[in-house]
Amino acid sequence: MKLFSPDQAIVLVQLLIAHFLADFVLQSTAWVNDKKQKGLLSWGFYKHLLVVGVLTLIAIGWSNVGIVVLITITHGIIDYWKFKVDNNGTLKYFIIDQLLHILILIISWLLILNGWNQFAEFLCSLKSSFDAQLMIFAYIFVMWPVGYIIKFATKDLITQTNTDNIKRGGMVIGIFERMIILTFVLFGQYEAIGFLITGKSILRFGDGQKKETEYVLVGTMISYALAIITGVFVNLFLER
Repeated sequence: MKLFSPDQAIVLVQLLIAHFLADFVLQSTAWVNDKKQKGLLSWGFYKHLLVVGVLTLIAIGWSNVGIVVLITITHGIIDYWKFKVDNNGTLKYFIIDQLLHILILIISWLLILNGWNQFAEFLCSLKSSFDAQLMIFAYIFVMWPVGYIIKFATKDLITQTNTDNIKRGGMVIGIFERMIILTFVLFGQYEAIGFLITGKSILRFGDGQKKETEYVLVGTMISYALAIITGVFVNLFLER
């Protein structure tokens, strides 16, 4: 079943546009630095919230002014929390911060549409859908279990050289690579995988880094192979 009509979905898109404009386009570095230093006493903090409120109001109109106030206040609470626990700005808390903002926007959107029942029905339909469950399984499998398979397969290579930085970076890159490859396979876009492989082949090491090169190549080939095989296997059983 379709989650929401285009007219309903556009409200969420407008809220997201307002959020990203306020957080990334119209928020100056000076405001961010001022918030870090002064917290609730920062004029940058309140200027940012004013921008959030105005853009949200433009997005959903005066008829939803209560929702505008809700989004603006919760935005301020989330921002204040982030700067209290992560004043230096790390990726982990950046992601948590944005996920919390987006969650509030989704809740606000459902309040505007009074779409809780529709949303609950959609979630129930996903739970009973074989195709949806199979694809969820596939993404979970290539994101995490495959990572452990690669870890065990390259264990001997890891012990031969100092690859701590390569391992950390490779783990994150590998997850995204496998998600992208799986998506290409599920949509039958095998040609696009070639561009991804070509891009990865640009990576070069010096002569003194032969073992690092071997580690990366072995891990990459296992990662690609398992993602492709998983996608092909899933396609065989999808009912679409």
